[in-house]
Amino acid sequence: MYRTILARVSAVVLAVGWLLVPNAALALTSQSLAVPIFTSPAKGTFWNDVTAAGSSAVPFVVANPHNGPGTVTEAPYASAIAKTNSASMHTLGYIQTNYQQRPFQAAYNDIDAWYRLYPSIKGIYIDSVTEGTATDACYIAGLYSHIKNVHPNDLVVLAPGTHISQAYEPYGDIFLTAMTDYGSYQNWHVQYPGFEDKVSNQNRFWHVIYGVSPDNYSSAFSMTRANNAGWTFITDRTAPSPLTQTPSYWQNETSDVGALPASTFPNRGKTTLPRGCISLNASADNTMDTTSVKQSTTTTNLTVTDISTVNNSEPTTQVHAVSLPAGVTLASLSGGAGWACALGTTNACNYGATIAASSSVNLAVTLQAGCSYGGGDALFRVVNYAGNQWDIKLPVRAPIGCGASTPAGKINKDTTGQVTTLTTQSTETTPDINASTTTVPKQLPTQTATKTLSFAKVMLIIGLTIALVAIIIAIIILVHRHRRYSVQL
Repeated sequence: MYRTILARVSAVVLAVGWLLVPNAALALTSQSLAVPIFTSPAKGTFWNDVTAAGSSAVPFVVANPHNGPGTVTEAPYASAIAKTNSASMHTLGYIQTNYQQRPFQAAYNDIDAWYRLYPSIKGIYIDSVTEGTATDACYIAGLYSHIKNVHPNDLVVLAPGTHISQAYEPYGDIFLTAMTDYGSYQNWHVQYPGFEDKVSNQNRFWHVIYGVSPDNYSSAFSMTRANNAGWTFITDRTAPSPLTQTPSYWQNETSDVGALPASTFPNRGKTTLPRGCISLNASADNTMDTTSVKQSTTTTNLTVTDISTVNNSEPTTQVHAVSLPAGVTLASLSGGAGWACALGTTNACNYGATIAASSSVNLAVTLQAGCSYGGGDALFRVVNYAGNQWDIKLPVRAPIGCGASTPAGKINKDTTGQVTTLTTQSTETTPDINASTTTVPKQLPTQTATKTLSFAKVMLIIGLTIALVAIIIAIIILVHRHRRYSVQL
């Protein structure tokens, strides 16, 4: 009897304890070091120490010569990057956005400069990212899409240095969501559940912690794993320049990270830009001629314009026929310099050059309709380098002279025909971007909110506590009776 009662007490105690204890640490399955080396290879041993650790411990590093690439190739950096490549480590080039306040073209040009000055780099580190307006999102999306358009397999790191929501998930491979000192990091808690704490996202989060004393090193390392950081770097160096020297416990760090398998490089891939970011527009000046018997012709001058006053639309821009009504054929499709068209196969034209801001390029399209045409417009689509799309309709008219029983004869009973004109405009039809999970999670406003117990859980705790008290009272009564019985004997 007593064993049964004790078992029940233990079960209740465990249940209450489980409800009161915060969520267990995440089951991190892989982790690697990633090191921002913000000093010249000609100074000290930081570059050499990190390179010597090898790619099994440190798959990638970040180089930062002049808050960006600078204007000329510098021999120490060229040599250091060559050494990291020989060690199968990737070097990323640093660019600064000043929280999207720096002119977009300046940041864009820095990306191109990195690949021009140091062609063996393997990606770009975009610093000082903030999650603000739609314009801010377009800024980052434009940089990301440019990198992936030209270097589709290279790595892109977004570095807000703090939390960022899933709204930016399509525009980065890895997110530096903690760049802070040890004291502040102890208060780092998930703010976007379902994104930051999703175990399958662990190789997309990077935490850098500085000012970590040797006594606190093990604690900091454990916290990075509890916080779902598949990439980390911990140092005892302190502000204002914590990323310029090798940590005193570097050998321990490279050894300890090997307790788990290495993180793999994520590649989010090229994604469409938020609607309206790169403002292409298509217009069509159409001339419809129904004066020929049993065949009408639509002649179209299709103009594709980059209506942005700042940003160029980079290669490649495509125009293709999406659908033609029954009885309509695409008779011709051609463009001037820069266009490559394939009539009869893909029915598409590709423009392989940049469409400069505020400039246009043109195509000529000819459609023909016969007596089997029963109505409807031809649909053409313009697609930019990032996959954004704009649809435009080209009008078609039924010819004259068709039999009364034919589809065209039923809708056009004229006998003389006519020539008319109509201008049509495109509409953006870019699909919504698919994020890595189905919904964008809400931000938890404070750490307290993450620990607040639900009403149901509180009521369950109260019920279990009452049950525990009742069991204890029952034990006391049984023990008391047992003693009285023993005395009487």
